[in-house]
Amino acid sequence: MEGFLRGLRERGLEGVRCVTSDAHGGIVRAVREVFPGVAWQRCVVHLERDVASAIPTRSGRTAAGRVLHAVFAEEDPARARAMYQTACGLISRLSRDAAAVMESAEADALAHLDFPAGHRRRIRTNNVHR
Repeated sequence: MEGFLRGLRERGLEGVRCVTSDAHGGIVRAVREVFPGVAWQRCVVHLERDVASAIPTRSGRTAAGRVLHAVFAEEDPARARAMYQTACGLISRLSRDAAAVMESAEADALAHLDFPAGHRRRIRTNNVHR
């Protein structure tokens, strides 16, 4: 991954302010190495999947998905951050492991909120359908 990113930079990619990806350690490490100081946004769709995979029941996964969808649809940064905290509490009742995933991901999952409102929807996920 690092070679790929270095190749992009060598071919003229500049002005990178944010990279959105899943939480694969190699990708995150490569982004930080090749583009120091650039924000990293954890893809919210991948985060939703990671949280769901830590919840043992189908009904719990459905409930968590609805809660997270509402959090990531919120456009006001202060409200989104407050909703994320509330979601952590609700999801902790479904699964401690799922709540731990959310708690460790908070800063990276909400990095998009530090960008202009018109950009947030596009950079919060690398899933083009959401």
